[in-house]
Amino acid sequence: MGVMGGDGPGHLVEPVDVAVDANGDVWVVNSGNNRVEHFGTDGTPRGSFPVPGWTGTGLKEVSLAVDGDGTLYLTDWDRGGVRRFRPDGSELPTLGAGIRQPSGIAVEHNRVLVVARGEDIVRVLPLDAPASH
Repeated sequence: MGVMGGDGPGHLVEPVDVAVDANGDVWVVNSGNNRVEHFGTDGTPRGSFPVPGWTGTGLKEVSLAVDGDGTLYLTDWDRGGVRRFRPDGSELPTLGAGIRQPSGIAVEHNRVLVVARGEDIVRVLPLDAPASH
């Protein structure tokens, strides 16, 4: 799955996290190319999207999770909080803005669990909580 090096579709440079959606598709945080890659169950590249503001710094601390509806959740070490994206790459409002150094994430039922390294705690964010931009 994927080709190491380069910047074409499915090319991976410093992949740092992976998640599998409900359909079995694979999503990869491609930190060296500042984007999220999407692969089908057979490993074929299905697309990618850039993450606004990513410039290659701090991306080794990005964690990725995907919920049953296909929404992707990425921790944002530099800005704090959890950024959310639809599978097409369109960004949704951020959850938990101000969480210091989020470094791990999991989604289950109607909540997001975030390891906040800068606070030495695990934060629980309900998905129906007000979001911020």
